[in-house]
Amino acid sequence: MLSFFSLVNFALSGLKKALEKEKKQARVDSLTGVTNSRYFLDLVEKEIERSRRYKHPMTLLYLDCDNFKNVNDKFGHQIGNRFLHFLATILESNTRAIDIVARLGGDEFAILMPETGEQIVPQAVQQLHARLVCALRKMGWPVTLSMGAAIYLDPPASAEELIKSADRLMLQAKGEGKNRVRYKIFGFPQVEEKQPLQLKGHFPLAPQSVQIYAAYPSKMSRQESIFSTDSTIDFQSEDSYFLDNSKFMAPTGKRPQPCKK
Repeated sequence: MLSFFSLVNFALSGLKKALEKEKKQARVDSLTGVTNSRYFLDLVEKEIERSRRYKHPMTLLYLDCDNFKNVNDKFGHQIGNRFLHFLATILESNTRAIDIVARLGGDEFAILMPETGEQIVPQAVQQLHARLVCALRKMGWPVTLSMGAAIYLDPPASAEELIKSADRLMLQAKGEGKNRVRYKIFGFPQVEEKQPLQLKGHFPLAPQSVQIYAAYPSKMSRQESIFSTDSTIDFQSEDSYFLDNSKFMAPTGKRPQPCKK
């Protein structure tokens, strides 16, 4: 009798492990080991509900690999897959424990950043972009990254809306020259007519260029920004203002050095 129950327990234990393995496989991208697109959508929907309940902002970062096709064409898909696995690894190692990294398909990835709003994202995503591109360059990968960050102060209607917003921003970054970050704030608070518009920012890494677009208060519903490799900082509304890049230097007063191999 005892051996019978032992066999039953052993069988149940094996079944439980098999079910847990199957459940994990259903949530993980087999190539890279990060969250797959289906499970990611579920997690985004849950975070939207949590954001709605606790009034927290949330951000989704969408990444696309510039010139990745050249890697596949020149070195083959096996090397291309190795690159995608490497990128997924450095994405996870350069994000917070609460952030969720996912592969959406092909060479496109996303990062869900809970409880993260406009005071953190502009600086954080630029730092992340710099670290990732530096890591790729050091390993000799001829690939850069175009990134779009959708910052929602109020929760979006759905996961699909959030992902599409970030995707559009990524495509804008790619269309404007690649290897840059584009972000937009959704749900930016309205202000009274004729009240001066004030934009404040702190960029300790001194990006070479920051371009911020914002309509006058009567038209303003969002704030946008793009980081690029130009040598000017351009603030645009109905008038344009060009500011010297030295105003955004690091505290040391020295221009950041380029990443070296």
